[in-house]
Amino acid sequence: MTGVAERKPLISVITPTCDRPDDLRRSLDSLSRVTYPDWELILVDQSHDDASELIGAQFEGALPRLVYERIGLKGSSRARNVGMRLASGDLFAFFDDDCTITPDWLDQVAATFARHPEAALVCGTVASALDATTTFVPEFRVSSERVLSGRMSGWHARGIGAAMYVRREAAERVGPWDEQLGNGGRFKACGDWDYAYRLLRLGSRIVLTPAVVVRHYGGRNYKDQAASRLWRSIAYAQGALIMKHLRCGDPIAPVWILVQGKRHLAMARPLNLVRRGRSSHLARLAFYVRGLVASFALPVDRKRRLYLDASARAAGSQAIGRRETTARGEVKGARLGRRPKPGQSPGSPGPMV
Repeated sequence: MTGVAERKPLISVITPTCDRPDDLRRSLDSLSRVTYPDWELILVDQSHDDASELIGAQFEGALPRLVYERIGLKGSSRARNVGMRLASGDLFAFFDDDCTITPDWLDQVAATFARHPEAALVCGTVASALDATTTFVPEFRVSSERVLSGRMSGWHARGIGAAMYVRREAAERVGPWDEQLGNGGRFKACGDWDYAYRLLRLGSRIVLTPAVVVRHYGGRNYKDQAASRLWRSIAYAQGALIMKHLRCGDPIAPVWILVQGKRHLAMARPLNLVRRGRSSHLARLAFYVRGLVASFALPVDRKRRLYLDASARAAGSQAIGRRETTARGEVKGARLGRRPKPGQSPGSPGPMV
C-alpha cells in the first residue's frame, strides 16, 4: 500500500445542441448534479439564435469546466467530431441535449471501464422518459453486461449516441464520426451504429452495460405521424449505412442487406392499407431500399469508411465563437486541445484531427 489514491480518468462530456433551449436547460440541470470529481463539458452549439448559449452561461458556475463552441454547419456527428477535437479527457462521454442522468452517472462510466480495461467503447442503457403509449422514443435497453468482439457481433452494437463512451486512444484510432450519418446529416440516423461497427472491425471490444443509464426525452408523437416519419428516416439511414460498407468491400454487408430487408418485410402489414387508422409499415421497407440506392449519391473513402461531401469539406466546421470557463467563472482562453503533456503549452492542439 502506497497510500496514494489512483487517479481517476478525466472525462470529457460532449453534447451537441441545436435550437432546443428547454431541453438543454433540463439536461444541464442534471449535469450540474454530477458527483464525479474530474470532468468537463464540451457544449457544441449549432443553433440559429443565442438562446442555447445564454442557457449554457447560466450553468457555468455549476460545472467544473465548460467549453462552449458555436459552429455554423449542422449535424450531430459533425458536432461530436468538433467536441472530440476540443476535449481534454482520457474518456469521451457522448451525451445528447434531450437526455438527463443521475448524479452517479460518470462514476458508473469510469467503473465500467475499470472493470473492462480491454474495452474501447461502452454502450449504456437509453430509457424513455415519456409515455410510450402516445410517443415513440428511441431506446436501447441492456439487460445484462456483456462484451462484443469481432465484426460478426456488429449487428448487436446498436447503442445510441446519447449513451456511448469511448477511450481517447480508441477514438484516435477509428477516426471521426461519419458526418453524413446521424441527425442533421444527409442520412438522419445510424451514426452511432456505424461508429461502433468501425471499432469492432479494428479488433476493438465493446461493452454493453445496464449500469450506465440515460433517460431520453426525444420523442415523436404517434398521432401526428411524427413517429412514422422518424421510423422512415431510420430505415433510410440503415440502407445507406449498410451499402456504404458493401461499397468498402465488407464481406458481411450482403448478409446485412438481406437480414435487415427481411426484418422490414416481416413487419409489413399490407392488409392495413384498407384498414383506417392502422399502419402497413410498407413505407419502412420502401425507405430502406431507397437508402441502399441513395448511398451511391456520395463518394466513399474506402480506407476510413466514411462518406465524403465536398461542399462540407470546403466549408469546414468553422467556429463562430468559443468560450471556456471553470466553475469559478474564469475565462481560460480561446484555443483548447487535450490536457497538455509535460513540456507542452496549454494552447497546443492535441492529436485529434
